[in-house]
Amino acid sequence: MAIIIDELKKVVEDNKNNPNPEFRRNLLKERLQVYVLNFIYTSKYKDLIFTGETCLRKFYDLPRISEDLDFNFEESDFNFEKFQKDLSDYFIKKLKFDKFSLKFSHKTVLIKFPILREIGFAGPNESEVLYLKIDFAQSDKGKTVIKPFTSNGFTFFARCYDLNTLFVNKVDAYLNRIYKRGNIQKVNFKGRDAFDVYWMVNDGIKLGLDGKLITRELVKNILAKAKKVKPDDLYFDLSNFFADQVFVRQFCDNFYNLLKSSIKYV
Repeated sequence: MAIIIDELKKVVEDNKNNPNPEFRRNLLKERLQVYVLNFIYTSKYKDLIFTGETCLRKFYDLPRISEDLDFNFEESDFNFEKFQKDLSDYFIKKLKFDKFSLKFSHKTVLIKFPILREIGFAGPNESEVLYLKIDFAQSDKGKTVIKPFTSNGFTFFARCYDLNTLFVNKVDAYLNRIYKRGNIQKVNFKGRDAFDVYWMVNDGIKLGLDGKLITRELVKNILAKAKKVKPDDLYFDLSNFFADQVFVRQFCDNFYNLLKSSIKYV
């Protein structure tokens, strides 16, 4: 138990001067993500396909942090009950850590870690629970690759979607995701999707993205959506995923022009 607690205490100490508590909370989630990834990809669940923004972060160097884990399964009868038991056994028996509980609902496993006061993050009148969400969905029809992971004392190989598949999925999320911030946000979008699309069209070719995916029609749709995005709505979602808030503010204020100057179609 002491190993995980000590590592999280170090994250808290190393980032104590960052004024954004939600950013620091997400850093703690990033550290815990690695334990779940190690469990999956050194076990019988290694055929799960890692996807989403945390996959982009861990294996394609997305330059922002992320908070959830997303996996696709190919079988029609994935056993969530057995997965939870095996995940619990991994923490308890292998890591000697039992300060957590699991909750399952609608293909989502939620891990609750009541440790925030113990590691010096939360005060006496604040919630001590740190949540880590693992989302599952039936497999997309994209190409998968095996990629190595070496960090934080772990070494394993993970099954992921390739960059082209992740790009197609990310653009679809940016254009079609139903998400609004209460009654304030008027346009459906997540700031994280907007940044990720910008990053992928800006740096994707260097990382191996097939430029033929960026068609004239796609560019038209991406820019039409970007023109409707308000900087404050973009900032509200993005601010908890970057240490440098000046950078985030500048990005949000210039999002449309940055995207327009970066995106090119074949």
